[in-house]
Amino acid sequence: MAISVDKIFKQVSVIINKEDRDVLTPGEFNALARRAQLEVFENTIHDYQTAINKIQASQQPAYDLELLKEKVAVFRKAGEEIGVTGSLPTDLYLLERVYDGLENRTIEITFSAGSNLVDEGSLSPSSIVLSAIYTDNSQNWENANSGEGNYLIEFDSNATEGNSDRWTFNNATGLVLMGSSMNTYTAAQVALKFKDYLNVGSPYHSAQIKPGSSNVVILTYNQSGISGASEFVNNYAGTSISATTPVTEAVTYDEVDIKDWAYMVSSKKLKPTTARRGLFRRKSESVIEVIPNPGKSIMCDYISTPVDPEWAGVNAAGNYFKYSSGNSTDFTLHKGDESSLVNRILNLAGVSISSPGVSQAAVQSEQLNEAEKNN
Repeated sequence: MAISVDKIFKQVSVIINKEDRDVLTPGEFNALARRAQLEVFENTIHDYQTAINKIQASQQPAYDLELLKEKVAVFRKAGEEIGVTGSLPTDLYLLERVYDGLENRTIEITFSAGSNLVDEGSLSPSSIVLSAIYTDNSQNWENANSGEGNYLIEFDSNATEGNSDRWTFNNATGLVLMGSSMNTYTAAQVALKFKDYLNVGSPYHSAQIKPGSSNVVILTYNQSGISGASEFVNNYAGTSISATTPVTEAVTYDEVDIKDWAYMVSSKKLKPTTARRGLFRRKSESVIEVIPNPGKSIMCDYISTPVDPEWAGVNAAGNYFKYSSGNSTDFTLHKGDESSLVNRILNLAGVSISSPGVSQAAVQSEQLNEAEKNN
């Protein structure tokens, strides 16, 4: 979507030559081109934000925003990295969003028939061990130590059908499953019962039957950062666990004004304590601070500053200065801004070479463009 710097240089040169004015050198053109591009860019961002505000206030139809969206899209960058120290991208003009893509571990559990279950009364009953991250050890069923621990699901023929209990066993939270008739269940019935019990009883996991299968449960951890190191199936022949592609969940960090930051982080109710909610503040023009600190790089979407245009040439035969595309940099503007760009350069050039005629013609042309856009 870039605008050719050579094309604009030629247009501007032709118009200036028609006015019998001094020749605009490449160096002069480049200086004016940078200034003109920045003016067009800043005007586009201002018009875009104004249009959004008008639409929100129901003062302007949505279609007026479409071209502005296209123009702004030239400068939008998504998924760019913010370093561990909070360093923002060097070409940032306007920060739009700060977020993190958290990966939630997903596994598949393939069940065999209930006849393979070993009852809880045995020395080594059938069980499935999952993981969970515990941060609050105030409840007696949670791991005595914070961090990733076991989440134990044990099969018990003496458990009341339809009952699920959280309990503590070897520093593990867990559920007791699933009633006296389990050994008569088909593999599909065991999988369905497991899925239902887990969705009701566990705050750390969610489960569904894998599409196209009846005895495979897709289990997703509701917490990020799970390694799954403790996962295993105990004494349940034919039943297995396998890892699948993690589910990625976007977590957005909300910006807090610096004057409210101290109050927010000191408040037990307002300060975020989980990775699913975050805050950030601007420490400086180029650095932000986030809480909770993920201890790794996160991402941002932003509007970038346009790259300076430059017309460059090389000496050709006959002492002719020829345009060199390899050494030049095009305008990073939407093609719809071409006429505005030419007019602004002419306006600046008219002032630069003391030519009111050039400047006045450029202003009149730009006013006509604006009038046509407003009709």
